[in-house]
Amino acid sequence: MEFYQISDSETEEYKRILMETGYTALREKLEETINGWKKIKINIAVTGESGTGKSSFINSIRGLMADDPGAAEVSAVETTMKPKAYDHPDNPNLQVWDLPGVGTSTFTRDNYLQEVDLSRFDFVLLLSSSRFKENDIWLAKEILKLKPNYNLFFVRTKIDEDLRSSQKGRRKIQTLKDMQALQQTVRDNVRINLEKGKIFKAHIYLVDNYDKEAFDFATIVSKLIQKVSRLKREAMIMSLSGITNEVVQKKLAILKSRISMVSKTAAVAAVFAKSDTKYPAEIEVLLEECRFYRSQLGLNLESLQIIANRIEIDIEELLVKLSIQSYIYVDCDDKFAMYYSGFEKIEPNLWHSLPLIGNMLKVRAYQKQCAFLMKSFLDVCAKETLDLQKHMAMALEGS
Repeated sequence: MEFYQISDSETEEYKRILMETGYTALREKLEETINGWKKIKINIAVTGESGTGKSSFINSIRGLMADDPGAAEVSAVETTMKPKAYDHPDNPNLQVWDLPGVGTSTFTRDNYLQEVDLSRFDFVLLLSSSRFKENDIWLAKEILKLKPNYNLFFVRTKIDEDLRSSQKGRRKIQTLKDMQALQQTVRDNVRINLEKGKIFKAHIYLVDNYDKEAFDFATIVSKLIQKVSRLKREAMIMSLSGITNEVVQKKLAILKSRISMVSKTAAVAAVFAKSDTKYPAEIEVLLEECRFYRSQLGLNLESLQIIANRIEIDIEELLVKLSIQSYIYVDCDDKFAMYYSGFEKIEPNLWHSLPLIGNMLKVRAYQKQCAFLMKSFLDVCAKETLDLQKHMAMALEGS
């Protein structure tokens, strides 16, 4: 495996930080370097009339259910009296805003744009559970008047209810082709509705707020990533759930790019840091990064439990059926230390005792070993994620 090898000057800089300010400061430098995306602010606005599913959509895009801590309150009546920001649980700088709909006594057409200040948002998602009404179209036209190329998405919610309603009163069970035809009809109706309001080439998406794998929910996530500015793209990719293979591949590319920097820090810790535990000093750095891989790829036990519930299978059965083992290695320090010990050891040699270059050679050897471990573990996680996605698709298709 090729990776950027730490230079003499970098080694001395890392060593200086370690010796002058300690191991914690070295970890803080690593955090600042590889997790700078957490400091980038992204604001997504969700608006529409009451009853359109704004709150449940906001919860879904944040990976939450209605009864989770910090979830938006789901109600059939308008509860949004003023713009309210909801932090993403994995990145508080990614905020999803619940905006009041236009046309209430508090937010009239005359004061809406001033009160809401749409200029602060990277995206506006306009929701409707039927057709987009006069106030929706007015707002959309005002947004596009201010910024013709603005990231404005039209989201048609509760498409699942439309499909269920179309089955009522019929003897014949609708086929997949019938349901696809109905979806296209809904999409066409939305487009015609908007074109009557002089809105053309609109970005239209159909969603079921409670099923992110169905309809266009995953497409919205992909479009958010594509359309956000280049500087904000990594923050968007790393914050949102990997609900499509496209998003997973983007996550994997970013995670691979972190290996060189993390391996440098781990290598310097291995050579120069004095560990306060029975484990080598590099263990803490490597364990945290490997746990981060699992969290980013939806393999942490909390995410797996949600998936198991959704496809109505016991989590233990899911783990066995898909041979998911990555959680075993990172369960605790003992197990990870044992996993680490299975990789090629750095054995002392004559070169390592040389006064000027000995430590540098040891650092490079450790960096190679640490990088190999992380690459190997990431490969395991990538395979498990792919297997999980395939199994979910098959289980949902058969349900």
